[in-house]
Amino acid sequence: MFNADKMLGHELTFCQLFTNKVTTEYGIIYYNPLNPFSHDSNHAHILDIANNPEAAIRDIVAFYRNYGLVPRVYCSFIAGELTQLRPYLESQGFTVTMSNVEFMVFPHPFSANLDTTLPVRRITGLPDDIIELIRADDTGDWTVNVLKNAVNHENFIYWGYLNMTGVWR
Repeated sequence: MFNADKMLGHELTFCQLFTNKVTTEYGIIYYNPLNPFSHDSNHAHILDIANNPEAAIRDIVAFYRNYGLVPRVYCSFIAGELTQLRPYLESQGFTVTMSNVEFMVFPHPFSANLDTTLPVRRITGLPDDIIELIRADDTGDWTVNVLKNAVNHENFIYWGYLNMTGVWR
């Protein structure tokens, strides 16, 4: 059975796989100075919008500026949060934008015709050949920096298979 609360909870916490997390009295701050251009690696959630949101936003701005990062606040899926937070965000210089977010749920177990003779292993590091493979499709460092932090996290699994040329994919 699909659980919307679990899905939204994951939206608030998935970043801990590849970034640093600080829990505050008002919410969560994610940051990764090694990946400064990643919005997902560097953003905050205000989970207590009723208790001095102005101070929370000032604290978030100071925190990110201390690390030389752009302050960002993501939606926390709380009813009325944009209406309540907008004046405080704008007074601190934030530009408030909303993007369409789509969640797609596949309700049936996934099955595919996979070649079970391929040797598959969990990737627990990013050797140069894997980094080169990632950069072949994505010339920036964002994906590489996210994966460097995520590959050894207990909740993140990145699988690879050995192709015919002996290169892990």
